[in-house]
Amino acid sequence: MNGLTSSLNGKLALRQPPREISSRKARLALAAEMPASEAALRILLNDPLAAVNVLKRANEAFYGLRGSVGSLSHAIEIVGAESCLRQLAESTRNRSDRPAQQALTRHASVAAQIAHRLANGHWLSAEGPGLTPGMVATTGLLHNIGRLAFCVSLPMESDSLYGFSDSPFPITGSISELEQLQFGINHVELGGFILHHLHLPSEMQTAVRSHRCTDSSPSTHYPTRLAWMVGASCLLAEAAGYGLSPQVSFDHTELESWSLFFDGHASLNPGEMMTVREEMTSTGTLILDDDAFFASSHSAGSEDRARNMDRPAAPRERKAAPTNTHYPISG
Repeated sequence: MNGLTSSLNGKLALRQPPREISSRKARLALAAEMPASEAALRILLNDPLAAVNVLKRANEAFYGLRGSVGSLSHAIEIVGAESCLRQLAESTRNRSDRPAQQALTRHASVAAQIAHRLANGHWLSAEGPGLTPGMVATTGLLHNIGRLAFCVSLPMESDSLYGFSDSPFPITGSISELEQLQFGINHVELGGFILHHLHLPSEMQTAVRSHRCTDSSPSTHYPTRLAWMVGASCLLAEAAGYGLSPQVSFDHTELESWSLFFDGHASLNPGEMMTVREEMTSTGTLILDDDAFFASSHSAGSEDRARNMDRPAAPRERKAAPTNTHYPISG
């Protein structure tokens, strides 16, 4: 972790306000009195930086569950769904993501859904109102938290590295090696450090650190099995077009070998990689249809009420103290 003390010393800024669209949807959900748990889950599955802050709160010593809450749905239950929505809705400022952050956020959301499919045999969107992303989906959502931390802490350098600068020269090579050269640490090491610092479960820390490793057998060891499912979901998301800029050409030649290894271990079923890949192709999109959910759930006047939440409350009129007040004198 020496690299963290050099390139990123004093610059790591993970605590960020929610995305503008996250705040807007939270206000709409509160105004329309939508089911709070599902609304919060749908918003946070598309905002990993806001999600990691909810998980941080759920793992604080106050709740007595430090290091044990690894599911986003469990974290929302502990903190309170309405409390999560209000924190998102009442944020005094919002985050406008740069292009690299937008690409990484889409990738994280899709990877979470693929990880859920690999672990459970069905898609999150197929669960309907019973949307329950567990630890596998949540780890899929946070597997790129190191890259997102790079983007919010060192935006100019990240834009350059991830192919969103005006440079005419395409960037090629191993992403981990390039991050190591640019920042002194790669995104998987930083991601593991962040989850450790936030007291998230050790299984998630291990999976985030090792989801790019292919030198260990998943067998029945859960942290390693979790890492393999998250790693596979990451590669499948990139193969489906939910990666970084087309200008970037990183080495991901291991997809087919991962597929063979993945399919050879019953502990990783249900959901073989190629079957999932075919389902992804037929689905067309892997982003949860939040717009349809929020549009179908709100009443006619809810948008007006949501807009009113943006306006600062009128200052209360302060009453003047009476001039003839007599105070008892104690002897």
